[in-house]
Amino acid sequence: MTTRRFASRLVVALVLAAVLGPGGAPAAESTIERRVTFDAQGRVWAITRAIAQRLQLAPPLWPIEGEYVEARLYESDDGWVLVAERSDDEFERWPLDDAAHASLAEHLGRHTPASGIATTKERTDTERRTAGGAFVRNQMIGALTVYGPAAAVVFSDDAAQATSGYLLAVGATFFASTHLARSRHISSAQVHLSTDALWKGAAIGSGIAYIASSSTPSSDDYALAAFGGGLLGTVAGYRLGRSLTDGEAHGASYGSTLAAALALGAVGMAGGFQGDDARGETAWMSLGGLAGYPIGATYARRSSYAITAGDIGALSAAGAVGTLTAATFLVDRDSAPSGREVAAVLTSGLIAGTLLGDRGLVRRVDHTESEGWLVGIGAVAGGLVGAALPLFVESDDATLYVGLASAGSIVGLVATEHMVAPAPARR
Repeated sequence: MTTRRFASRLVVALVLAAVLGPGGAPAAESTIERRVTFDAQGRVWAITRAIAQRLQLAPPLWPIEGEYVEARLYESDDGWVLVAERSDDEFERWPLDDAAHASLAEHLGRHTPASGIATTKERTDTERRTAGGAFVRNQMIGALTVYGPAAAVVFSDDAAQATSGYLLAVGATFFASTHLARSRHISSAQVHLSTDALWKGAAIGSGIAYIASSSTPSSDDYALAAFGGGLLGTVAGYRLGRSLTDGEAHGASYGSTLAAALALGAVGMAGGFQGDDARGETAWMSLGGLAGYPIGATYARRSSYAITAGDIGALSAAGAVGTLTAATFLVDRDSAPSGREVAAVLTSGLIAGTLLGDRGLVRRVDHTESEGWLVGIGAVAGGLVGAALPLFVESDDATLYVGLASAGSIVGLVATEHMVAPAPARR
């Protein structure tokens, strides 16, 4: 080979190497996609199937059909891409032109404010990763405290069998809940509602066993009723939670608690709890707990302002503070208050605290779930500080203890609300 030919081939090889790159093929141009919100207001980062149904999204505006975990929107230099994650970890993509994207954003702008959907920027991808584990964890706690003890009571005639029943119930719960979490998508709304319904289902089941019995039920009757009620509550909460947002699920659970408490107060104001009609009183509280679920969910869904899971946490703290404040009027009196008076005062405080919490906390801002927890903890911390003051000076004035504790809880709640500074409420 001549020197000239070798030099020519070397030049060609160097040029090809520069063009093709180290991979031996032309370098492909990368496309950068940025995750964006669906709406122009920057609120809706992800849309689940339940939210899509609530927002009345359907073809041709919304091309996604069938089961899916959630949908996200991405923007690139080439336009918009709608990406849906299916429950089997497959992703499906639909390109959107400017007109389709504008129509979707306009539709969400019209329907989101009235939907009551919690769309804060708490990332739904993180929520999905932890919801399955939270479901298993909560069900295990339920097994350790409800299913296991109930099974042990049923086999209480023999210590070995009682232990065996306890262990069997706990172990079976772990495998069943883990299988469900691995094979199905479980939302945080399902986790919350199934957990809440487990405890209340066990309590209501025990109440039904008492109501239905003509005499005092045996321990086996209570245990079976609690086991069955807890299991039915879990299944019902899991199924109902599929169509609810986080705010609606938390609203449903708080509505159940509030309705049961109001039923308790109503029975007390009517002169109940005298020992002569315990079955009727139990029935009223059980009915209140059951009826509160749809009422609470409707409150979160139909409100003219968005209600988040954190809003419900702050609202429950306000109701508790109101009840504690009302208790100030019951202590250190010349004569002990009657049962009717106690029920009337505490119920009034609960109602007042809840209404003020709705006006002052829920309507003004949108709490994240962690912010709602902090507001409640702040109220407890403030109450402890208030109660510590008369204890420090060794006072024996009951009114001072309760009054300063309630004042401290109010200050703690308000101060924590200002410190966490939740985002302004959506309208």
